[in-house]
Formats: sequence, C-alpha cells, structure tokens
Amino acid sequence: MNTELKNIDNRRRLIIYYAAYTLVFAVLFFLCFQIHLLINDKSLLNYVDSFNMHYNSYIEAGRLFRAFFKSGIQQWEPNIGYGTDIFDCMGGYFIDPLYLVTLWIPERFSEPVFNAIVVFRLYLAGISFSILSLKRGNQYYSTFCGTIVYTFSACAYIGLNQSSFIMPMYVLPILIMGADELYEKKKPTLYVLMLAYFALSSFYFVYMFAIMLVCYCLLKWILTDKDKRTFKDLIKKVISFLLYSVWSAFIAAFALVPAALIMRNMGRLGLRRYVPALYDFTYYKNFYQGYITSYNMLERDGMIGISAVAFLSLIVLFMISRKELRRLKIEIILMTLGLLIPFVGYIFNGRNYPANRWSFFYILVLAYMTTVILPEIRDLSKNRKLAVILVTVLYVFLGLTVFDAGISGFAVIAAFALVLGVAMMFSHKCPKKTYQYICVAITCVSVILPAYFKYSNTTSLSMMYLVPSGKGYQLLTEDNGMVLINELEVNDGTRYNHSKTVKQYRNTSMLTGKSGVNFYYNMYNDYVDRFHQSIGLNTNPCNFNYDGLDNRSELMALMGVNYYLINDDTLMLPVGYSTDNGKSYQQYKLLTSEYKNSLFTLFDQNISEEEFNNLSPVEKQEVLMKACVTDIAGNSGDAVTKGLEGNELSYTVTCDDGNEISDGVIKVAKEKTGFVMTFDEQCDAEIYFSIQNLDKNEINPINYYVRASGRYNGEDVPELSNYLIGATYANHMYGGKHDWMLNAGRTTSPVNQLYITFDAPGNYSFECMKLYKRDVKSIESNIAGLDHGVTDLVLATDKVSFNSTTGSKKYLLMTIPYSDGWTAYDNGEKAVILHGDIGFMALELTPGEHHIELKYDRPGAKAGALISLVSLAGFIAYSVVTRKKHDGVKVR
Repeated sequence: MNTELKNIDNRRRLIIYYAAYTLVFAVLFFLCFQIHLLINDKSLLNYVDSFNMHYNSYIEAGRLFRAFFKSGIQQWEPNIGYGTDIFDCMGGYFIDPLYLVTLWIPERFSEPVFNAIVVFRLYLAGISFSILSLKRGNQYYSTFCGTIVYTFSACAYIGLNQSSFIMPMYVLPILIMGADELYEKKKPTLYVLMLAYFALSSFYFVYMFAIMLVCYCLLKWILTDKDKRTFKDLIKKVISFLLYSVWSAFIAAFALVPAALIMRNMGRLGLRRYVPALYDFTYYKNFYQGYITSYNMLERDGMIGISAVAFLSLIVLFMISRKELRRLKIEIILMTLGLLIPFVGYIFNGRNYPANRWSFFYILVLAYMTTVILPEIRDLSKNRKLAVILVTVLYVFLGLTVFDAGISGFAVIAAFALVLGVAMMFSHKCPKKTYQYICVAITCVSVILPAYFKYSNTTSLSMMYLVPSGKGYQLLTEDNGMVLINELEVNDGTRYNHSKTVKQYRNTSMLTGKSGVNFYYNMYNDYVDRFHQSIGLNTNPCNFNYDGLDNRSELMALMGVNYYLINDDTLMLPVGYSTDNGKSYQQYKLLTSEYKNSLFTLFDQNISEEEFNNLSPVEKQEVLMKACVTDIAGNSGDAVTKGLEGNELSYTVTCDDGNEISDGVIKVAKEKTGFVMTFDEQCDAEIYFSIQNLDKNEINPINYYVRASGRYNGEDVPELSNYLIGATYANHMYGGKHDWMLNAGRTTSPVNQLYITFDAPGNYSFECMKLYKRDVKSIESNIAGLDHGVTDLVLATDKVSFNSTTGSKKYLLMTIPYSDGWTAYDNGEKAVILHGDIGFMALELTPGEHHIELKYDRPGAKAGALISLVSLAGFIAYSVVTRKKHDGVKVR
C-alpha cells in the first residue's frame, strides 16, 4: 500500500476508534455513575470540596470573566473571608479554557454545566491516553481496553468529588509524550508548553510530576543497553530536561511567582507532621481488597482500584520474561511499594502529610500495562495460564481470610476475576477478531462492577455526601437564610455573621457579594491565621478554614459585623443584637446591630505585638478594643493594660468518676465525660473557658471535641453551650493550634458552673486552664467607645478610599487583611502601612484632614507577567529557528 492510501486508512481507523470510544464512554459513564445518581436523585457535587470550593469558584469565575469586559481585571475580592486576592484562591480556574463557557451560561444553569465539564474532563482523560498508546504503536483494541481501564479506574471516583483532580489524568499522558520526545528526539515544544500549562493550572500536581519525571527518565536511562548509554549522555539529558523545565516555569511565571510569594509565609507548610514508618494494618487490608474494587487511601483524596482485567494482566506481566517488559515491571513494583510506605506519600505531598494523590501515575502505568499485555494472553502457554489462575485463587483466598476488611463487592469481583482466569485457558481457540471483541466486552464489565458496589449503596458516604440533583445553586443562594443575606444593601463593606445553629456552606459570602467571616481555600493569608491563633479563636483546627468569630461580641464589633443570622429565637444573642431589630424569612432572622460597626477604627494609642503577646487571651480581646496592635513600638505604656486582671474567675474542679487531673494531664476514662468547674455566681456576662497548649497524647482519634455547658447548682443553663474541635498532628487538617479560648456563651440567668466534657477518652496534656468573664456592661462600653471616624467611603475594584479628620495623632485600624499588594496614599503622599492587630492593616495619622486611598496590585504579578512574556516570545523564536534549521538539513 502506498503512503497516501496508508494515511487515508489510518485516518479512517482513527475516526472509527474515537467515535466508538465516545459511544462506549457515554454508555459506561451512565452505567458506572449516572444510573446511581438518578436513582438517588444526586448530582456530581460533593458537599466537602467540590460544592464548597470548586462549584463556588466556577460561578465566581463566570462573574469575573463577564466583569472583565466591563471594568477590566479584578485582583482583590472583599467578600472572600475578610477579603483576599482572587488569584491566590482561584487562579487555576481562570486558566482552564473549559470555564470560559461561563461567559454565556446564566448562573441558574450553572450546576448542569459544571457537571458536564466534569464529565467532559473525564472523557478527555481517555482521549489523552489513547493518543499516547496509539503513538507508541499499540493495537487499537488493546488501546481501547487500556483507555477504559484508565478512564473508569477508581481515580475517576475522586475526580468526581474533587473535580480539579481529573485534570492531571488528561494532561499526564500528553506530558509523557512530550518527555519522550525530548528524551529521544530532543524536541522540546510539546514538553515545554504542556508543562507550562500544567504549572499554570496546578503547581501542586506539577510538583508531583517533577519527582516522577526524574524517576521515569532515570529508569529509562538505566535500562538502556550498556553500549548505547554513557554517563556523558545522562548529563546531557539531565541538563536538557532541567533547562527546558526551567523555561516552562518561566513561561508560567505570571502565576508561579505570586503563588510562591504567598506560600513562603503559609504556616501550615512548616508544621510537624505524623509520618509513621508503616501504615496501620487496616490500611494494608483495605488496600489489598481495594486493589480490585476501590479504596480512598486514608480518606485523603487518593484512590486505588483497578479492574479485574487489569489485575489479570498484571499477573500475566510477571509470567513473561521478555526484556522489553522490564521497565514496566520495575515501574509497577516501585510504585506499589511507594503506595505502601508513608514517607513516599509525605514527599509527594510536598512534605506536608502522607497522601497518595499521585496514584493517577500508578493507574496510568497499570492501564498502559493492560494495553501491552492483552494481546499476549491469547498465545500464552497452558502452564502459564494455569499459573495465572493459581495466583488469582491465592489472591482471593488471602483477601477473604487474612486481609478481610469487609469492603463491599470484593467477593463478587474476585469471583469474576477467577471466571476470567479460567476462560483464559480457552482464549487460544478464539478467532483473533472474536478475542479482541471479547476483551473489550469484559473490560467494560470489569469497570462497571466496582462502580456498582461503590455507588449502589444509597446509605454509603459516597452517596450521602453528594448534593441533591438540581439543588446546588439554590442551596448556595437561597437556602439557610441566604435570601435575607442577598437582600442586604451594604455599601460600607461591613460584614455578616451567623450562629452555629445555622448551617452555612463555606465561601457563600463570595456569591452573595456581602462580606461574611468565612473562608475555605488551600491558599490563604497567614496573617489572618496568626490573628486567630493569637486570641485563641475557636474556629477550626486547620489554618485555611474559618467560620465566624465564636460569637465574641467585642470581636464582632471590631471586625465590622453589623448583621447576624439566626434560626432560633431562644438563642442568647451577642451584645448589640435584638430579635426586634431585623428581617425574617421562613425560620430565619437577620438581625442588625444597634451599633454602627465599621471596618475602620481610630485609636489614640498603640501597643506593640511583643507587649500584646504577653497578655492572657481575654486581656488581648479587651486590649484590641482600646488600642491598635502594631509592629512598631507602642506609645501607651501600661495605660491600656491596667485593670484587665479583674476578668479572671477563681474556680474549683470536680472530676467525673474515673477521670483525673494532675501534673498538667487530664485523664478521661469514658467518652463524653470530663469535669465541673465551679465558680462564684455570674450573670449578664460572656463566660470563657481558656486552655493553653492543649494536646491529645494519643494520635487516635485524630479529631477530638471539647464541650462547655453552663450549669447553676447542677442544673443546666441552656444559654451557655459551645464546643471546640482540636486535632492531633496525625490529622491532615492539623494546623498547629493548641491554645484555645472558648466562648461558652452569654447568659442573663445565674450561672456558677461550667461542665467541660471530652468526646473521646484518653490523656490530654495542657499548660494552664482558666475561666474568664466579660461583663455585658463592660462590653457595651467598649463597643460604644469605638471611634470609627471615617466618611465618604468608596469600595471599588482593587481600590478603597475614604476621608478622616483627626484632632490628634491617631492609629487607624483597617480590618482588611494585610498584604504586600496594598499601597496607601495619605493626601496623595505614599504612606507606610503597618501591621494592625497582627492580621490586618493600620495607618499612623497626624492631626488634620486626611484623604486615604488604598490600591491593590497583586504581589509579583507584574514581574511574573514580564518573565512569562519574554520567556514565551523567546521560546517561540527558538522553535522557529530550530525548525528552519532542521528543515534546511532535510532539504540538503
């Protein structure tokens, strides 16, 4: 056949292949996932991250895309937490071309479109794998089978809940192609551009790829014939990959440079982590059975689970001793060991905590192995086929006995694998075409079975954590009192908060356009977290997740909270709020503070951070109402710290039976027990329980709850009830937090006891434990005494302006999170921005009239953009010159 006819035939085969893949993908997606979603009336949105983070960000990205054509790029968003850089939180969403569809889709249709994007990403994973496999010369039918294994492996299960985790599945095969071209043919274009795109979309996964790439190329070189490899050649390849990788990073610099600047200050990255030598035996039991079903390793978004066809192919692989299969064997052995050793997961997760989210590399290798091995099975000798059956029987036997972890479906899927093993004995009798069709059919069945056992159980966590179908947008924008929030007209930037009895989804303030004190993104402002930790704020044990101000009346006033959402009229409200002053919708009420709280407060005095850190938690809270905490020397002397010690309560302790407190250790014998702290009768006060350097000496359970309940002479006082959540350093959400001041609540009825209970038995170490009160009259005086002194406030895109007139030297606290991206101008002159109250910004104002302007420009963005433009232009020029050079050689 001449070349032209051969090319036409190849194009026809490819068209048929991709058409067949599209049809089979649609059928398999329906049978693996959609049918279970329909039966249970669920969508693809998982309540934890997919709904709270990714879906929210998808909607916001659409808004920002549309706003771009009216007012340009917006860099800072006042309604994410206390206010934050948009690109720090959502940068990857703006790079993804699939999100451009939000330009034309109305928000009310956002859920089905978001779900469609998730499905399309999974579809692209199969396309990407097919391109890699076919380019390497594998047969169409075996490539098709490998594609099915890859696309519908357990990795896809995590991707459906963590939508961003599908992206590496369709980028990775193309990146591998680029790496091969660079390694073998020294063609850098595909490698550089794909790596740059990968870095822009997710530098988290690029970090994993960098580690894996080194291993991949090194193993490739080691297994090259001795007469074809030299140390000089290795050095050349290392230098080549290093240079082009750096070039890729430079092209992506406009995203990487700002991200690096914020990450260097994130405290969570330097925390002590629990990295055992080996996992608990339960992990290995679940891993063993989950190998052919599915297992979310340590519930940390890393899935293992391959089909029965891939499992049998794996056994066959090690029955064949051909030289060209050595690398596959070694790769699989090394990766399997990596999944079984915590330290490997720790390294791949950025030395943060052990997590095997890199398992998509492993699934890619196993799927490719299936592609290579399936054509070998038909002609395998009878003895080897029998050996495959015996190994399968042994695997099943051990799975049902020694490694019995009770994972649903193992017995059925194992039985299916055995049936396939027996059927293998007769595969040589099948005509070649028939064998190929059978391989495709059983591969399809083998991916349907694990999905069935994963999703058919309507009471499983897999289903319970999914949002009801078609309800996503409504839940975010209308449910749980959000209708009342949406009706707010807030032009002064003041915030809203909610009681713990109101279920608020995270990051919802971003969609309401009203600033709420809640936040949940992996990239966060560490200054805000330091502020929370400095006052022992009871929010969340991790650094990047916070919600509310623990109903501390003084903090709510200082942070500009003017609105308070409740769903229970019996609640004791923070100072300044009344049920008579608000709006109602269904069971919800949005209350308005009688004080005109503001984001801006003027103080006569300042206190240094060093002085502030020497105070007790409750003293810190009161000092915050009287002076601005700055990173320069204070001017107050001891004026603002006098008389603060009167808030401490003396108490006696009575432990429940079996419990004991001695030598800085609380010994809890039984769950939901603890001790009673008895003190002098209090009324009209907020009661605080403070415990410093609290830690659970046992690492399990990884979370522990400490509850405080009010009593009066042994009778419950319902007004006082709250809890805090602590975490051991074995918890992947651990944020290094051990100092807490829990607001038990505000009471108007007498109280003289606080009952402290622990949900989990064990030994809890602590440094000191105290009780405090804050009298309502003192709180009212402090709030009423705040001098906001700001007029003509304008909140614009990346800009804040206002006027202030002072009769003496003042310190202006602005409860906008501190960032190097802000520049301040006082009457047109550049002003020095101080750290205010650790997490926010402050200005030192001289007597007189001031017109203040704050302008935001993302740190590192301009420098990164310049590096990107120069690097991209340089790479394009380099590619054109080298292509002409190669073309010239060909002509000669």
